[in-house]
Amino acid sequence: MTRISFRYLPLILLIFIAAAAVPSHSRADGAVTVPAGTAILVKMQSAVVTGEASKGDSFTAILEKSVVVNGETVFARGTRVHGQVIVSVDVGNISGRPAMALHLVEVETETGTVPIKTLSQGFIGTTQGTVNSVIAGKVVGQTGPGVAVDSSGRVTVKPGALIEFSLLDPVEVD
Repeated sequence: MTRISFRYLPLILLIFIAAAAVPSHSRADGAVTVPAGTAILVKMQSAVVTGEASKGDSFTAILEKSVVVNGETVFARGTRVHGQVIVSVDVGNISGRPAMALHLVEVETETGTVPIKTLSQGFIGTTQGTVNSVIAGKVVGQTGPGVAVDSSGRVTVKPGALIEFSLLDPVEVD
């Protein structure tokens, strides 16, 4: 006959209680919470150019990679997203360097739009005619066809550029 030691029972109960206390990203009512920090990789559909774009201007992009939480696709690849220009400074600024900052503001779904907040993705042109990413975020393939400084010194984010944003706040999706 096997004897069960009860001295580990409090530890086992504590483990089960702690596991139950971990917040779930899915709720019984079908809503899913996409956690803050989730990467959102988009492909730009419209160009954004310093000197042409102004603070508040919108742009369109498409999800390049599905957003998945606990094995469930919340936003599918190919879903349209909308962003906004936060800053657009042409070469005439005090530093003589063009700069822009972008962020995402909503995702289109079958039932409407879902507001989101992402960290900004920023770019500053250099005197060598290249672009440096300067604000939290990530440009995939930052040189070449995605983001460039043209001959007039403007920073251009071209259609097709792949940019990775990160959710600033959790997003609840039904």
